[in-house]
Amino acid sequence: MRWLGPVGWCLLPLCLGLAALVWIINPWFLDEPGWFFLVCGTPLVLLGLLWGALRSSGHRPWGLIASAILVLVSLIRPAPEPASVQMLIVGIDGATWQEADDLSLPHLQGLRQQGMSGILVGEEPLFSPLLWTTMATGKRPADHGIRGFRVRGDHAQAARFWDVAQDAGKSVGLYKWLVTYPPPESGPGFVVPAWLAPAAKTHPKQLEWVKELELSRRLKRKKVTAVRPLWRLILAGIDDGLRWSTVREGLAFKVLGYGTLPAVERDPLMHRLRIMIDRDVFIAQLHRSQPDVATLTMYATDALGHTHWGLDGNQVIHRMYALSDDVLGEAIAAAGPDATVMVISDHGFRSAAPEDRQKRSRATTEGLRLRLTAEVGPVDVARVGHKLTVSALTEEPGKGQEALRGWLQGLMVDSTGLPLYQVDDVPDQPYALGLTLRDEAFDPTKLDQFTVGGQALSDFVKPAAGQAGEHDPNGIAVLAGPGIERGDLGEVSQLDVTPTILSVLGIPAARDMPGRAWVPESGDRVPTYDHLAPSQEAVDSPAEVDEQQLRALGYVE
Repeated sequence: MRWLGPVGWCLLPLCLGLAALVWIINPWFLDEPGWFFLVCGTPLVLLGLLWGALRSSGHRPWGLIASAILVLVSLIRPAPEPASVQMLIVGIDGATWQEADDLSLPHLQGLRQQGMSGILVGEEPLFSPLLWTTMATGKRPADHGIRGFRVRGDHAQAARFWDVAQDAGKSVGLYKWLVTYPPPESGPGFVVPAWLAPAAKTHPKQLEWVKELELSRRLKRKKVTAVRPLWRLILAGIDDGLRWSTVREGLAFKVLGYGTLPAVERDPLMHRLRIMIDRDVFIAQLHRSQPDVATLTMYATDALGHTHWGLDGNQVIHRMYALSDDVLGEAIAAAGPDATVMVISDHGFRSAAPEDRQKRSRATTEGLRLRLTAEVGPVDVARVGHKLTVSALTEEPGKGQEALRGWLQGLMVDSTGLPLYQVDDVPDQPYALGLTLRDEAFDPTKLDQFTVGGQALSDFVKPAAGQAGEHDPNGIAVLAGPGIERGDLGEVSQLDVTPTILSVLGIPAARDMPGRAWVPESGDRVPTYDHLAPSQEAVDSPAEVDEQQLRALGYVE
């Protein structure tokens, strides 16, 4: 008894603060009570024992009794009631049925059994900003205006489904849907832009810590300045729904020095932690904002596909599928029983063709982009796999494409007189051209000695190990909820996504959307929603984006 009193009084402030936290601020925080008290309570218990050992007389254990009562009060905090979300849209970037069908994913599989599912087919070029915007607008890049990676949300020339829904009086929460930067400064709902965003801006402003942490790369130990120190970012996060398990993993990453691990070991840990942060904040925002329409997009399956495809039987990627499915289950529960749930991916992933895995040279992007911009006009150049896509950013994309074609076909290796690239059309995309190297056998000597159009060959080509995985057009599509019949969609187009979302919301689609809804449409189609588009003019200059993320994923170099 001599030591119980001091131990109790030492624990009392922690237990009092915990009870106030879970009842007033963050009811999701105490998801691992055992780990919490082991990490946070052990130092206080040791302090209490030392205090008791130094005293000659004992104390009545009132402090310990009070602490125990406060712990019990914290543990019995009921979970918040589900939000009244009308439609929940969950994106799993790069997901494919070829992988998902072989895994235990109870929530995704449960949705398939309850509703309809199929293969969501993307169109070349398989660049995520284009594809997510195609799904958001129901139009192709030539019409919605997002043609590359260096883009902003206010460059879109077609209305997104959230523009239409908000015009119809519905509130929308967008969590990391691509090409949503800059977010609005006011209004209902919430917007947290995805990984292309170059600055830590969110709506509401209090969520900026999410992007600040992401952009600062503090957990990777990069020397990029954040506005606030890490401890203040953690406190802000706890206020916005961070759970103890997430804080614990973040602290372990920092304290144990995981940021110094090789990328092949560090990156899966980083992506796991990022999904946990996004889960916590998104669930909290669902309850606090109560949006009619909410979206959550997770990118780990794609990001790790670029770097870890084929390693250990794809076990790293499979773990990200499982984590994404867990988050899907929590999002469904938080959205409420009346929510219609859509799960989509912008593209799939597959093993690269044997000939691509054997290539030892690959075309680079930045030397070509700078040369084209100077001599032809504004362009965006990006790579998926071994192939480059050059996108004209001129107001008349067809004319820009022809100018690009002529210049690229005339770009010769000076010593051989042969074209550097094979130039191909991109089907249904009149602004873009696909490029592959005509000669894949550039050894280091040639890279050092050859020139292209008077410029060093090494500005356009670099040695590289063959790739293991690449984007595949076939993604996933699932739709389930009240009134949704069970069935097989077969192969469906990304152009169908926006008409389907609008139909579920009871809003008519537009006649200038070529896709079809997967459910009965709500009334006759209207002529267009493009008067709701953020931009009415073509954008002819690249926007500032997070270039470090583009390089990390291999889209530019």
